[in-house]
Amino acid sequence: MHQRAAIMKALSRAPRARSSTSAREKAQAFFDMVWEQREICWGPELVAEFRRNYYDAFDEIISVLFATDDPLIIFQCLQNADLSKPQEVQALQQFIQDCNPEKHQVILRALAETRRPEFVKALKQRKQLPESVREVLAPAKKS
Repeated sequence: MHQRAAIMKALSRAPRARSSTSAREKAQAFFDMVWEQREICWGPELVAEFRRNYYDAFDEIISVLFATDDPLIIFQCLQNADLSKPQEVQALQQFIQDCNPEKHQVILRALAETRRPEFVKALKQRKQLPESVREVLAPAKKS
């Protein structure tokens, strides 16, 4: 329940454009579905539904999810990301730049552990990374 409430709060704070677009309408439909169908939780069903019927609103949906600033919600986004899709990689790169590194160090560490060059580069550009993230980025020392 906490996650649904956090998402709805972030959605209510999201800037509203004067004109409606199909992506905004689709995103609103996604969040309405998540709110109304209480039995739906993070998992294969929700991810499949999102990818099948709401993916064209990816930018709007992910911006609301990231705006929650909730580490568990954002970690779930990472766990369900398809890193073969440039749009999803770019969203995570932006998250690296914008997030509070202390608060989201588990996510940043998980991104570092992927060893994807674009994530490693973005992480190395961040200032004041927690030690737990820096240790993953450090090259292995030879004995």
